[in-house]
Amino acid sequence: MEMTFKSAMKNVSVILTCIWMTLTGCTKEPAPITVNSVTLSPTAMTLAEGESQTLTATIAPSNAENKNVTWSTSDAAIATVSNGKVTAVKAGKATITVTTEDGAKTAKCEVTVNAKTFPVTGVSLDKTAHEMTEGEEITLTATVNPENATNKNVTWSTSDAAIATVTNGKVTAVKAGKATITVTTEDGAKTAKCEVTVMAKTFPVTGVSLDKTAHEMTEGEEITLTATVNPDNATNKNVTWTSSNTEVATVSNGKVTAVKAGKATITVTTEDGGKTATCEVTVKANSISTEVDDGNLNYGEAGGAGDNIDEENDIYDGGSF
Repeated sequence: MEMTFKSAMKNVSVILTCIWMTLTGCTKEPAPITVNSVTLSPTAMTLAEGESQTLTATIAPSNAENKNVTWSTSDAAIATVSNGKVTAVKAGKATITVTTEDGAKTAKCEVTVNAKTFPVTGVSLDKTAHEMTEGEEITLTATVNPENATNKNVTWSTSDAAIATVTNGKVTAVKAGKATITVTTEDGAKTAKCEVTVMAKTFPVTGVSLDKTAHEMTEGEEITLTATVNPDNATNKNVTWTSSNTEVATVSNGKVTAVKAGKATITVTTEDGGKTATCEVTVKANSISTEVDDGNLNYGEAGGAGDNIDEENDIYDGGSF
């Protein structure tokens, strides 16, 4: 009987203990689920200046109780981050890091920022047509649009290097003719052209001289004067000839013909520059034109060819005097 009573009391004690624990809340709670790791997606990204992209952080296990995280950047001058949103600031590299509040687990994303590019929309030249002479040089200026275009590199070409060559915009005229100079942008292959006309180089006349500056002639005589135009490589060597008195002497292409006794000045004049040279021509009467006072007979005119006159005996082949 005593043992039964003790057992009953023990059971009552257990029951009372359970009731007390229930009433006082003294129950054992389960342990919290902690963070094991965190990952980022993507783990690397490339952005242009001004662009943004949002990273996704994934915490394991998925039922971890504290999923709070913080974000940081290795270089805010290159890229910033806010709640996972990455914004590219300027060209360079930066590392974005996410860190869990529970356990300080981390994950990283390598960010590469490229300078923002501005594509070329066109190109123009300061000259669209130009005339040059052989040996002359000019420099063409190319303007690439827009002004802030990222790649302003250009190449130059000529349609005919025998007429005109071009290097970095510097055009050299080679020989007379026409050539097209073209500039082409590296970005977009935009083009502009300049039509170049090359003229033959001219060498102006500096003077002219004659091989004779004075000459005596007889009526009916002819001589040819030679004109020398200087310099030797003068472009235009054309000349004109004139006589101060065509009744005394005439001239044609340098050929002087004595007409009658007297004086005349033969002048040569260059077409380029109007340079002149002169030759003083003195024309004498023909000696066989002497007149005979007796009978007013002109021996130079008596008879025809082959007529003979014996002045000593006053005999004329054509008959006696």
